[in-house]
Amino acid sequence: MRAQQLDGDHGTAGTVTVLGQDSPLGAEVCRVLTAGGYLPGSAESRVSALIIASELAVPGGPLISRHRRRRGARQCCQFAAAARLARGRGASRLVGLSSAFIFGRHDHLGSDRSWLCGAPPETAQALAAEAAAETFAEFGGTSVVLRLGWTYGRADRLTRQILQAGARGWQLLDGPPGAYVPMVEISDAAAAAVAALSAPPGLYYVTDGHARNQRELAQIVQEGLGRELHTLADGRWGRGRLFGSSRLVDGSPFGAVTGWRPRFPDAAEQLGHLCRTFGDQP
Repeated sequence: MRAQQLDGDHGTAGTVTVLGQDSPLGAEVCRVLTAGGYLPGSAESRVSALIIASELAVPGGPLISRHRRRRGARQCCQFAAAARLARGRGASRLVGLSSAFIFGRHDHLGSDRSWLCGAPPETAQALAAEAAAETFAEFGGTSVVLRLGWTYGRADRLTRQILQAGARGWQLLDGPPGAYVPMVEISDAAAAAVAALSAPPGLYYVTDGHARNQRELAQIVQEGLGRELHTLADGRWGRGRLFGSSRLVDGSPFGAVTGWRPRFPDAAEQLGHLCRTFGDQP
């Protein structure tokens, strides 16, 4: 785990600490913060805000899933400790980057969060980020949780796994054809994290606003790679819990309170571009 400190010159922004593993999303958040005028700060400086980035893990078998749940439990403790430390150093706000994949079609979104224990193991880090946000709020801070759609992009590990399999002739998006997948391009997700530094406290969904079902996404991948793909008969993927449920969420409230808008409003075009140019990248 690595924390990167970024010092901002935007009034109340102060020093923003970006915490998490060396994930593509965390790196992109740091890039967007820097492009917005934030400068690296020292680890000893007081902080005004903490951003905890998470990412979807690549699906695995039962043993890997159990390992990820145990690792997620450890990360809950680590992220909570980081939240308490940031609050002690003067942080007034925590932004937790979670995932819209933590719930399925039959889950509810009420105040009783006990159902989260049944979330897909690939979302364990996202659950840890949400737990840290709750801890931060308990210590009197302002917490904002962003449940992101699939943060697809060239650097995203899950995206690369799907495209690498496609290059070998396998279609990993083989869940129910009508199941909807919330998505947001990775740089748009990072921009949303920065926008959340001034958002009212609460939980928000962040997507490109144009949900695609798995039939459409599978067709996009096939056409982009220029070859017919064969379904991989492996329950870790489409018939697993990550892509096995339809998830339709509303991201408009976040845009309404922050003014954030995605640069890529439809995953179809951008994902197709990634597929067409995938073989050109090292």
